[in-house]
Amino acid sequence: MAKQINEDHGEHDPSFTWDELQASMKSFNPKKAPGADGFTADICEQIMLEDPNLLLATMNKCLELVAFQQFGRKPLVGHERTANRVLSSVEKWGKNNKLKFAPHKTKAMLITNKQKFDAPKLNMGGTTIQMSDEIKILGLIIDKKLTFNNHVKTATNKAIQIYKQVARAARKGWSHCDGTPCERLIIKYENLENDEQTKIAIDKCNVQLYTDGSKIDGFVGAAYTKWIEGKEQKHKKLKLMSCCTVFQAELFAINSATEEILRCSEDSFGIFSDSRSSLDILKNGNSTHPLVTKITKNINNIKLQKKQITLYWIKAHNGLEGNERADQLAKEAAKKKAKPEYDKCPIAF
Repeated sequence: MAKQINEDHGEHDPSFTWDELQASMKSFNPKKAPGADGFTADICEQIMLEDPNLLLATMNKCLELVAFQQFGRKPLVGHERTANRVLSSVEKWGKNNKLKFAPHKTKAMLITNKQKFDAPKLNMGGTTIQMSDEIKILGLIIDKKLTFNNHVKTATNKAIQIYKQVARAARKGWSHCDGTPCERLIIKYENLENDEQTKIAIDKCNVQLYTDGSKIDGFVGAAYTKWIEGKEQKHKKLKLMSCCTVFQAELFAINSATEEILRCSEDSFGIFSDSRSSLDILKNGNSTHPLVTKITKNINNIKLQKKQITLYWIKAHNGLEGNERADQLAKEAAKKKAKPEYDKCPIAF
């Protein structure tokens, strides 16, 4: 097939037409230096205006004698004809060998450094082949200027994604995992599912602290209330910035309750919260949330004071007097006109 394509094709090289000559003239760059013939773009344009038939006859004679090579590179029109001739031969070869090509799925790319050029019109079996700025071959992205910038960018992004996956799985320290998961849990909490479990939990600790957070009409508040022997001894309302979330309010209330325990003289405490998400993040032990860090530090200091502390999850609005009181105080704190005691914006804000 290669021999057939490269041999003489007199009948397949028709003469240049007037339209082709005009299109070539329009593509000339007037600022470009003349070639080996010494003709500038202005001279060629003037010749075409003075005697277009002479210029057309000269060009066709050069085509007949194959005299273009002595002037430089092959013109784009010649490349277009060669490419279409090759595509035609490939199509015929496919038919002879019972192979069918899909020109509508085929893309062509012209590799050039020229800023201005007319894209060649290629077709196969009457179907136009689309021109593309880049082509992907076996994972390699080739662009028309051979810069490979897009390929480097794609490979870099892929490497970054792999690095992120490895970073999520890796740890900054290299060693064996000491102990068991249960031993590594710094903070635990108990679930109180019914009234009987709640009564047992209250009887186990001398002091009960109920916490809650609330957000009403864009205003955020938190509160805790301290109970001993079924009576409220102290409470505190906490105002937060309007950008804060209920989750932050719940954590801030628990943090304030732990600070209260550090100031107390009693030795057995229970913190009751209806926020399972807050208790879960405390139990996790891997969070870097500022409030979680403070609560964890306070609980460790409480244990250093030889005090017992237990966290409990209770159902919201279960009728427990201390829990209902904390809910009421949190709503009042949200509506309180005072300077916020916590003003950190959440990451999702």
